[in-house]
Amino acid sequence: MKTAARKPDPAEPTGPPGNGNAAPIGHQDGGNISKEKNRAGSSKKYEATDPKSTGNAPSQPEAHPIVRVRPGQLRRLFWRRHGKTFPRDEIGRRDASIMLDHLVQGVDAYQEAKDFLDQRCPWMPPAERLAAIGSAFQRRKFWTPSALGDALGLTWEERDDCSITTFRPAGASDADMAERRKMKEAARQRERRRQVTLHPKPDLPLPAIRAEVIASILRPGERCTIAAMCKELKRRKHIRFIHLKGKVLAAAVHTAIDHGTAKGFLRKDVEPGQRMPVAWIAKVGAAR
Repeated sequence: MKTAARKPDPAEPTGPPGNGNAAPIGHQDGGNISKEKNRAGSSKKYEATDPKSTGNAPSQPEAHPIVRVRPGQLRRLFWRRHGKTFPRDEIGRRDASIMLDHLVQGVDAYQEAKDFLDQRCPWMPPAERLAAIGSAFQRRKFWTPSALGDALGLTWEERDDCSITTFRPAGASDADMAERRKMKEAARQRERRRQVTLHPKPDLPLPAIRAEVIASILRPGERCTIAAMCKELKRRKHIRFIHLKGKVLAAAVHTAIDHGTAKGFLRKDVEPGQRMPVAWIAKVGAAR
């Protein structure tokens, strides 16, 4: 039994709005699109070449760098503010409109705009979605960094948390941005100096560095077993031993002690034990 074909909903968006530089509008009257595409001067300039047929990457128009980067930053901001879906109010519609202004500047403008409204504004009726996309295509608005930040009321905290670089906080001047860059650079310099202090990289072999670590734990004249030193190193979680475990840790300690003994600031004594000989280490001088 044949099933009757479903009649299309006239309010359902079927293609991009036809205007100016936007992608061509789909045929609303149900005409033969394939024939139209085969005519000279048709929509082929908007179609990407199939890479499988040519072996080359799809041919697409170049987009402004900000157009490629900013939508991702806006998505992070809106997710932070609204979660999965935009609120069904004026703020939600405003933010959706701003997002559409950026999506219609891209390569696959209409599809990206449609997918965005489907996912983030599911409460919006089909007719309203089509009208919103059409308005964005007509505006073709390019937001400056300051105008976008002012419109969204962006804060410094949101800019940092969302890793935003293409627009600035609301009310921020050029002087404010320059001062902020100086502060961040100073913080990076402090962090680099701190890392160097925590993890020095002298021109010494690793056994020499580890021998100095062991010597710093022992007091002059004090001695302990290799097993006790391994437990102490594990407890302290020293950066030079933190990734070592079991026999590998014990071997590294033995190698370091041999280096310290050769340099004269550590001493290793092997004495009889209950089951097997026990190695004792002691600090006898300053590390060098």
